[in-house]
Amino acid sequence: DDDHSILKRYVSESMAGMDELRARLRDDGTIADRPADLPYSVADMREAFLEQHRRHLLRRERDGTPLPPIKVGFVSSGFNSKAVLYLSHDLFRFFDPELVEIHVFSTGAPDHPQFIRQTMRGVDWRQRVIDTVDYFHDVREFDGDHIALA
Repeated sequence: DDDHSILKRYVSESMAGMDELRARLRDDGTIADRPADLPYSVADMREAFLEQHRRHLLRRERDGTPLPPIKVGFVSSGFNSKAVLYLSHDLFRFFDPELVEIHVFSTGAPDHPQFIRQTMRGVDWRQRVIDTVDYFHDVREFDGDHIALA
C-alpha cells in the first residue's frame, strides 16, 4: 500500500500546488510571493517528502538496485480503426519504458484486412499500437469477469 500511496500523494500535492499557484496569480499574469507568516515551511515539507519517497523518485531501492517499471494497463474494445484510437495512438509512445511497462488489453476484433487496405489506405491503427506498447493482449475470448480480475 505504501508503494501506491506515493502516486496518490504526488497527484494530490501536484493539484494542490497548482491551486496554490492559481490563488497567487495576479491579473497581470505574474505570481505573488507566498505570505511570510505561513504556519509551515514549504522547504521543510518538500525535504520531508523527498526523504520519505526518495527511492521512488530516483527509481532505486535502498540498496541502489533499480526498481521494476510500474505496470499500466489499458482495456478497450476500440483498438482498431476508430476515432478515439486515431487521436490517442501516439499516447503510448510517450511513456518512458524504464519507468512504465504498458499492457494493452483489447476486447474487440481487429479490422478486416480488406477494410484496412481499401478504406484506411493500408494504415492498421491496431498494429501501430501493437508496435508501440510492451505487451498487447487480445482478450476477445475472455469473459468480462476475467478481464476485471486482471
